[in-house]
Amino acid sequence: MRGERRSIEVAKPRGDGVAGIDLGVNIVASVVVSDGTWLVYRGARLKEDYFYFEGRMARLESEAARAKSEGDEVKYRRLWAEVRRLRRKWTSRRIHLYRNLASHLVHGLWERGVATIYVSHPYEIAHENGNKYSVNVWAYG
Repeated sequence: MRGERRSIEVAKPRGDGVAGIDLGVNIVASVVVSDGTWLVYRGARLKEDYFYFEGRMARLESEAARAKSEGDEVKYRRLWAEVRRLRRKWTSRRIHLYRNLASHLVHGLWERGVATIYVSHPYEIAHENGNKYSVNVWAYG
């Protein structure tokens, strides 16, 4: 899905509760419901994937640079094709996680009788001067 959605129409809410969602890095989403329920979605798996894919891509990019300097164009192209494949796979896994998280949150909150959801924007995450430990799971645009 491209673009921005201000609201998503779902089935009539079961109640008139309110929920607030705080987005973060180590804890991807922290949710507080007006009935006192608190839900936490950790980002450990997402960060594991990030470090795995970054490491693999860095090694392949290094090998590709070595192959290019040695004049092996075939090996160079094959390695860069693998880097592109891994980048697409990482992006696809990240999008899958976000979509599942959003779906699970909306359905779970609907079950709890929540009618209104407030979502924070990760302003306080230092995307300007951040590093791989603080911003690797958010795509700013």
